[in-house]
Amino acid sequence: MGFKSGNKIKIEGGMSSMTDLVFLLLIFFIVISTMITAGVNIDVPKKGGSESKSKILSVNINDKNEYFINGGSTPIISTNIKSEILSKSIFAVSKSGTVSLQICNFNVPSIIIYKLSFINFMIFKMLVNVKFANIINIINNREVIPELLQKECNADEIYRSVIYFLKKPELMKKQVRECSKTLEGIRSK
Repeated sequence: MGFKSGNKIKIEGGMSSMTDLVFLLLIFFIVISTMITAGVNIDVPKKGGSESKSKILSVNINDKNEYFINGGSTPIISTNIKSEILSKSIFAVSKSGTVSLQICNFNVPSIIIYKLSFINFMIFKMLVNVKFANIINIINNREVIPELLQKECNADEIYRSVIYFLKKPELMKKQVRECSKTLEGIRSK
């Protein structure tokens, strides 16, 4: 008694369905990872410390979203807020992006901080092959502006880096010179 099956199912699949699946998984992980918020915890100094001798820039925002610098009574309009703050700054801690170019344009020394969720970081590393996060560093193919990324992007390391720069004005001047030179090169092309 031989059983023969006349109905055979043939399963075929092209690479396009696999590519679609990978693409959908990528979108899924990006959406999920953006729902997870990552932040940097900063330990504020305890009461009773000594006051700094340097001039401190304070920016106050009231309930009408008006900006005031150093307790001033005249609000700064939002279109000029970056310019006002940067023109009075001696150092900046910034994320990578266009704001870092604006900081360089105002000749303010800085450090770059950036922290991605683990999944976004792994996807980024697979898709992008660059050594640096900041455009100034990418153009120069070396670290002109220090970058604190991922694990290095923590309160202790940020504090140490800022203090290190503030105690070495020659490093700040060197960074400003190199950034100005890089910006001139960009403008002239």
